[in-house]
Amino acid sequence: MPVQHQRQLRLQATADGADDLPTLLETVVSPKAEDHDLAGAASDYETDDEEDEALVSPTFAPAAEGGDLSAKRDASPRHRKRRRCAAPGAAPASSLAVPAFDAAGVKPYSLRDSVAERLANARFRAPSARGTLHVGAEFEGFQQSNDCQYKVKVTVQNVDLHTSHMSGFLEIHGLTDAQPEITTYFDGELIGPRYSFLTRAWDADEATDRAHWDKFPEFAAFAERFNADGFALPNPGSSEARESGDVVFMRWKERFLVPDHRQTTVEGASFSGFYYVAMNVRTGTLTGYYFHVMSAWFQRLDLEYTGVLGFPSFEMR
Repeated sequence: MPVQHQRQLRLQATADGADDLPTLLETVVSPKAEDHDLAGAASDYETDDEEDEALVSPTFAPAAEGGDLSAKRDASPRHRKRRRCAAPGAAPASSLAVPAFDAAGVKPYSLRDSVAERLANARFRAPSARGTLHVGAEFEGFQQSNDCQYKVKVTVQNVDLHTSHMSGFLEIHGLTDAQPEITTYFDGELIGPRYSFLTRAWDADEATDRAHWDKFPEFAAFAERFNADGFALPNPGSSEARESGDVVFMRWKERFLVPDHRQTTVEGASFSGFYYVAMNVRTGTLTGYYFHVMSAWFQRLDLEYTGVLGFPSFEMR
């Protein structure tokens, strides 16, 4: 306060009889408390180039000066100002992250997790093969019945050496005049641990099995023990089976006509029987004998491997 003003106050105080000049001076010189708070609040919102720069890249006192840096940062006016200026109702950045589980304890849906889980639980079955016995293999040749010969084509649709199973389509031409071309779907049983040489089905007894299997020269090695308890060939896909020879024994059972599976009979023909089959998977030659209790015995099937139809596939289920 200027000296002239102080003299005037002193003279006024003497005239009024006031003896507490320091209190009077403090009242005049010091601002009110509320004025000080308002001034401090206003200073928090004053911005200049230095403060703007501090908001972008704040600097803190070294740790050696004492105290927690994060605590100093949170308590600094600049950071208080930044929090104060945030949009009303805005959620903190940490709350925007997707929680691992919701309030009910259920994990939120994730497309990536869903696909990964389904793939992990899915069962993929790749096609198995051994030589010319594979998915898409085609065989062509003839079936001989007495003095008649009919053209035959077989297309393999599925091969599963693990379960000793295969399937396909069999086309035969010229068997009847009413239906010149007949196509049937068949299931194949591969002789091994799961299916023995003994059929035990489709009207075939042990004598029938022996009579038909004896037609194959490769069967001679098993003729004395094929019906013994516990006897079984190794799995056709195993290394033991591959080392023991190139011939795979099978039974092909025709199931239904294609494309109309509801047709159960064909005049002048029968597909109620099955074939005894031996295939050399190295050379691709195939020999079979058809059996049906009401048909002529030993109708011979001779086929040769001709190539591949389409591409291998896999099954997922």
